[in-house]
Amino acid sequence: MEAALDVLGASTMQFRKFTEQAAILAKHSMSQEQIDDFIVAMYPPNSEGVVSTRNKNNRERLLETIAHADGSNTVVETEGTAWHMFNAATRHTSHNSKPKRADKSVTLEEARFDSIFFGSGDTLNQKALDHLLAVSLGREPLPALSA
Repeated sequence: MEAALDVLGASTMQFRKFTEQAAILAKHSMSQEQIDDFIVAMYPPNSEGVVSTRNKNNRERLLETIAHADGSNTVVETEGTAWHMFNAATRHTSHNSKPKRADKSVTLEEARFDSIFFGSGDTLNQKALDHLLAVSLGREPLPALSA
C-alpha cells in the first residue's frame, strides 16, 4: 500500500508541475522569429548546415499542423502561444510522424505508440517542451543538436 501511495504522490507532483508549465506556455505569445527558431530547433540541419530531406518534410508537416491544416488544434484563446506550438508538436509526433520500423511486422500504429512513449516521439516532445519553456521564461533555449 505504501508503494502505491508513493507512486500516486509522484504522479500528482508530476501533474502539478506540468500544469504549471502549461500555464507558462499559454501566457507567452510567440513572435514569428520564435516560431521559425522553434521549427529549426525541432528539425535542425546537420553539422555541415544541410537540412536532410526527412527534416525538411518534417518541418513542412509541423508548420502545417501549426497552421491548422487539418482543422484541429484550433483553440482560439491559445492560438499563437507557446502552448499552441507545443500542442502542434505533440500532435505532429502522435499523428503525422512516420516512425522508422525495423521490424516490418509491426504496424504503423504500434510503431507510433512505441515512438511516442519510449522513442524519438518522446524525445521530440520533451525537446519541444524544453525549448518552448525556455523561450516563454525569457531564457535562451539550448542550441539544436545537429541531425
